[in-house]
This record gives sequence, structure tokens and C-alpha cells, in this order.
Amino acid sequence: MIKIKSIVEQKFKKFITFFYIGIISVLIDYLIYRGINSLVHDILISKAIGFVSGTLFSFIGNRKFTFDTNFSVFKLVKYFILYMVTLNLNIYTNKFFLLFFDNSKYATQYSFFFCFRHLRNYKFFRIKLFCF
Repeated sequence: MIKIKSIVEQKFKKFITFFYIGIISVLIDYLIYRGINSLVHDILISKAIGFVSGTLFSFIGNRKFTFDTNFSVFKLVKYFILYMVTLNLNIYTNKFFLLFFDNSKYATQYSFFFCFRHLRNYKFFRIKLFCF
């Protein structure tokens, strides 16, 4: 029973670490997205650059702190393949919600939140199974 409890605690700790790294990654993504969008006024480019920036931070943080693995180019390539899939999901989910909340003063914030919420769990399990 103690061994099961220890395993559950370890898995929970990994998920919490993933969650905090994800929050910081999302903040990086969001701030870059808003900053670039205010300069170039192109939502797709802004979202893509913000997303890639958050992804780089996420890879470094999750590799080192969540999954405690060594760096390899192969892991980085797999991580970016996974994130390119989620990048497309993120961009077009964001676009959908921007259209959905079109009349709202906070359309950008709402769409960003729903993208984050929608893709968070998808990414955790894919990262664990596919990359680390």
C-alpha cells in the first residue's frame, strides 16, 4: 500500500510541475502574442510566434523538471513534431473562438483561455507518451 501511495504522489508531483511550467509557458505565449499583435496586427503570425516561444520554454522546463530526462536532439524533434500538431490546433481553435466571441470586448482573452484549456490535457499525455 505504501508503494502505491508513493507512486501516486510521484505522478501527482509531475502533473503539478507540468501545470506550473504550463502556466509560465502560457504567460510567455500570451505576452508575446499580444505584443507582436499590437505591432504587426496579424493574429496568425502573432499567435504562431507566441506559441513557439512558449513551446521552447515548455520543452526546457518539462525536460528538466517534470520528466527529469537528458537532452537529446531526437527528443527535441519529437517535441516539436507534437507541438506543430498542437500549434495548428491552437491557431485554428483560437481563430474559431475569436469569431465566436466577435462582439465581445474581451474576445482575444476569451479565445486565448479556451485554447489553453482545450489543449492542456491533450499535451500532457502526448508529451509523456511520445517525447519523454
